[in-house]
Amino acid sequence: MVTTRTVRLIDRPPHRPPQLSEVMHSIAIALQHMGQGIGQMFEPTCEPTVVKGRDPHGNPYWEIYDPNTERTMFCMSETEVDVWLDYLVRRH
Repeated sequence: MVTTRTVRLIDRPPHRPPQLSEVMHSIAIALQHMGQGIGQMFEPTCEPTVVKGRDPHGNPYWEIYDPNTERTMFCMSETEVDVWLDYLVRRH
């Protein structure tokens, strides 16, 4: 009597379910990162923000918001943006 045997080759070891400690560790890290992100959303910032946009004619402009004065400035060139940012930095 001749018997045949089938052999299956695999490139990686068979899947093993994660241990509870590994799952808890992954959850803890995810929650920590999420908490840091939420905390940063509510932190007051003193730094100005710059947003580049385009007017209806396609011309670029830059909008600078200063959270310290709650004012917004509009600039038509990067040079103007640099001047305003230098001014804001020196003022604070």
